[in-house]
Amino acid sequence: MPKPSRRSFDELLVENAKLKEQNTQLRRFGAFNGTTKICGDALRVARIVLPWYFIYRAVEAYAGRTSVLDATGTFRVESESFVEAVEKILNAHTLCASFVLIGIAGMVFGYKQIKLRQRNIQHLSPYQQKYERLKDSKRSSSQLSPEGETRPGDE
Repeated sequence: MPKPSRRSFDELLVENAKLKEQNTQLRRFGAFNGTTKICGDALRVARIVLPWYFIYRAVEAYAGRTSVLDATGTFRVESESFVEAVEKILNAHTLCASFVLIGIAGMVFGYKQIKLRQRNIQHLSPYQQKYERLKDSKRSSSQLSPEGETRPGDE
């Protein structure tokens, strides 16, 4: 077997050093990859176990105790005018009336948000279609309505 020349031996030493560095980097990356996998698995387990643990703790705290909730109410207003009736209701049931008003305001706000979102989608949908055609002209369209809703046949 012929003896390697000095030049090829030096090249082999350089290549060996490069390979050792690559090996070190791969080992570091493998350790990092393993750590992230373990952390991800721990988070998945915690998402399942922790809610049940807290439910158990809440039930354990009330075990053997008796709780009674008695909620009764009557609603009777006698007045000469509608304004007086509303004033009596608000004076007698201010908290209840405020909750009802907050609920109604929340529903109105939600309805307005839905309409605003549909208006924005309708305004931006031509730009989205242009972008999709530029990005991939062979791509088929989802054929959403201009408001962003699915086609009636796809539901």
